[in-house]
Amino acid sequence: MDWKNVAIVVLTIVFVVLYVAGFVGYPTFATNKDVIDPIGPIIAVIIGYFFGRVPAEKNEQSLKEQVNQRTEETQQARAAQQAAQSASDRALTKLDAAKAALSSAAPAVAPHEIAVTLSGPAGSDAAALRGAVVAALKVLES
Repeated sequence: MDWKNVAIVVLTIVFVVLYVAGFVGYPTFATNKDVIDPIGPIIAVIIGYFFGRVPAEKNEQSLKEQVNQRTEETQQARAAQQAAQSASDRALTKLDAAKAALSSAAPAVAPHEIAVTLSGPAGSDAAALRGAVVAALKVLES
């Protein structure tokens, strides 16, 4: 227990004892209604605070745990997003390298026109085409 809890417990006990003693009539000054009546709400506030604080601390702790869990989930989602972006970048790099390898069979053609050029009747010789396809397959397999 920390000092705040000890102080609240001690104050609560002191006020409750004085309140009960006032009803019994032990201190002679406490029998006066002007003294006892204002003390009742003070004791109610102290007791209400003491018993209301415990559930509030539990709620605070559970909310902190939820925030920590969501933070971890967010970090995991970011890591997955970065991994997916990295895989996408690698795939695009391989695709560009495969296009470059295939364009070596038809060097005068733009990369987006390779399929039309290589499949047409005016395509380059079979050995160059076969070498370009093998190079492209090696790039895609790596």
